[in-house]
Amino acid sequence: MDSGFKHWRVLASVVNLFVFWLLILQTAGVTPYLEQRVLELTIIILLSSVVPLLLMGSQIRASTGLQGSMSGEQLTFLATAFFVMPTVFLLESFTPACGIFILPLLEEWFFRGLLLSILVKIDASLAISVSSLVFALTHFFHYGLGGFLWPLLFGVVAAVCQVRYKNIFLPMSLHVFWNWWNNYGDNLLAGSGLTYFGGLALGISYVLSSLVAKIMEQMQPKKRVFW
Repeated sequence: MDSGFKHWRVLASVVNLFVFWLLILQTAGVTPYLEQRVLELTIIILLSSVVPLLLMGSQIRASTGLQGSMSGEQLTFLATAFFVMPTVFLLESFTPACGIFILPLLEEWFFRGLLLSILVKIDASLAISVSSLVFALTHFFHYGLGGFLWPLLFGVVAAVCQVRYKNIFLPMSLHVFWNWWNNYGDNLLAGSGLTYFGGLALGISYVLSSLVAKIMEQMQPKKRVFW
């Protein structure tokens, strides 16, 4: 494959994502209702995925862990979702479910699954910095300065995990847990029922599934990926 053509594909994909990021900023800053914002973001992110997947499909899938058999990080995500979702759906309405579960999946796919995975072909430090910054700016336009610093810190952590483990399900798990904790963490120890036991089980499942990830990593043969 010609390296010049490869660089052209990266550039075209980044420009495409930048244009759709402007639409995401518009949606996050203007749309007042969470369900409507989730629907609009879903459509925007689905559309924004078309060009990068057409130009760099196999590279993006390999970099995000969507290519191949189930791994430990996917088990981590499933374990996290298994305990987060009953807490949200049985104790609350659909609106918290959007903010705690659906939005993190959309945001992680766009910022870490697409943007970071494309920029990392240029430079890992650049990819971590840019993806974290634009992720935080998206929150800034909706929540102000208070909603900028914490997402920036989280974005760096999620991006480092993505670059290190090359599996989108790990930052997705962290993001779902992060949003869940922000909603239920203050009352976790004082709570009862699904809130308390859901949080306890979530912590245990996260530790166990991380151990499973390490065991499966040792058992599976190493595969080299040539870009």
